[in-house]
Parts: sequence; structure tokens; C-alpha cells
Amino acid sequence: MPNSRRDALPRDPTLSEQPLASQLSPCPFCGAQAVVSEHSKRVAINCENPECWAQQKGPRESFPLLVKAWNKRAPSAIALMAQVQNLAQTHRFIFNNEAELQLQIAELLASHGHRFQREFSLTTADRPDFFHLPTGLVIEVKIDGSPYAIGRQVQRYIRHPQVHAVLLISSRPIPLPSNLDGKPIAQASTWRGAL
Repeated sequence: MPNSRRDALPRDPTLSEQPLASQLSPCPFCGAQAVVSEHSKRVAINCENPECWAQQKGPRESFPLLVKAWNKRAPSAIALMAQVQNLAQTHRFIFNNEAELQLQIAELLASHGHRFQREFSLTTADRPDFFHLPTGLVIEVKIDGSPYAIGRQVQRYIRHPQVHAVLLISSRPIPLPSNLDGKPIAQASTWRGAL
């Protein structure tokens, strides 16, 4: 039996207790559990992994939209990255310089219905060769340059909040981590088609 009238009234469940919260997918970047936190009239969906930055936040009433956005974020970037990686590795590129390779990659992407922005400006200093705005996938093309400089460039790109994955298309393997800050990094080699 309740001790007070307040105990007898049904309470509004927190968003984390609602059925919609149980539909949250794992973190799209690192695979850890998603958690819901509420602060006054705002709500956030965060990755429980303290090393991962993934987050969706907004007004409490937008919770269904936040869940939908969380569940479709990076998997589409990861899926697109895998598709483009496969295309790049199975296509025979014939090129003399990086500009020719970029042009052929642009044609290949367009022929498969992938619309990327060229030389997208993340900042005045950071302009990846290709950027897929809907998914946050960056494609960087390199045939020259030191592995150290290329690695630093990829690391700068991956740290931008609008970037969810980076694919490096290169004429040689570059030592890179498979993810950074919980965001995936992949490579595709074009060495077979270089002149």
C-alpha cells in the first residue's frame, strides 16, 4: 500500500525505460551499448564507451527522431565505405598522376550512383578529395607523399565531427589504424593499375 498520494500516482517513465529505447542499436562506431541520458528538457543518446565520442542529442520531444538517426548513422557510412573499397580494389585504374586517378574514381562512383562532393571544405586547411555528405564518408586519394604525412592527414579528417569514416585509396599500403576515436578507417590499393 502506498505511503502517500504521490506514491499512488503513476509516474512518467524516463525515456530510457520506454520501449523505443530498447530499439537502440549498438554504437555505430565502436559497437558498445548505447545509453540514454536526460537533462531537464533535453535528451542525449551516447555511447557507453568513454573512449568513443558518438552522441545524438536534442529536445526531449525529439527522442523518436534521435533514435532513428542513431540507428542509421555510421552503418551507412561503413556500408558505403565497404562498397567503394570493393569497387576501387576490383577496378583497373590506368593513371599517370593523382588528378587522373581522382577523375577515374569520380567516374566510377558516379556510374554506381554514388554522389560525392569533390574537394569538400571541412576547414580551410582540410579538404578531402571526396566527401559523401549524407553518411560522412571521406575518400582521400594518394599516390605520392610520405606515409607519415598521409597518416596525419587521415587523422585530421577523422577528428572532424561531420566525418564518420575515412577510406584511403592509395598506390601503396600506408600503416594506419583500423579506427580512430571510434571511427573506421580503411584502405584500397590501386597499385595494379598504375603506369
